[in-house]
Amino acid sequence: MTASRKLLAAALAIVSLALSTPASAGGEPGKCTGSFVNPITDICWSCLFPISIGALDIWPSSRPDPDNPDVPLCLCGIRPGIAMGFWEPVRLADVSMKPWCFVNLGGTKIDPGFDIGFRSISGPSAIGGASQYYSSWHVHWYAYPLIYWMEIVADFLCLEPGSIDILYISE
Repeated sequence: MTASRKLLAAALAIVSLALSTPASAGGEPGKCTGSFVNPITDICWSCLFPISIGALDIWPSSRPDPDNPDVPLCLCGIRPGIAMGFWEPVRLADVSMKPWCFVNLGGTKIDPGFDIGFRSISGPSAIGGASQYYSSWHVHWYAYPLIYWMEIVADFLCLEPGSIDILYISE
């Protein structure tokens, strides 16, 4: 009985290998692939610097820092706050060759329900065949107020509030 089980297992393994197809890094043609932005590993956290409060440099950097008011206290509407200077990541862009494919939303493909979006920006391509000299690209622009979501800054009343939102679609 053990010999027949081994033979059956070997036969199943051979059939499985024969019928399987190799995985490709780019995914199947026409398939929308992507991943959500990981706020820990995919964000340039060093790009937030320099950080300043009023005219005082808290964390200097080689990047430019627009001048803050000399007095660190300010008003945001009628709310009192602290005049802080730092670079806030609030926008996100993705580019895809497939229309209505949102790479930063985990490779979500949206069906708009109407025939639009199949014209695109064209340029030179390394792909051979009939489309050798042209490539098509679609751009998506998102609101992504990460610092506000994570409440990293204590005085977040004057940060750009909101949730993720698709601001522009080039299709």
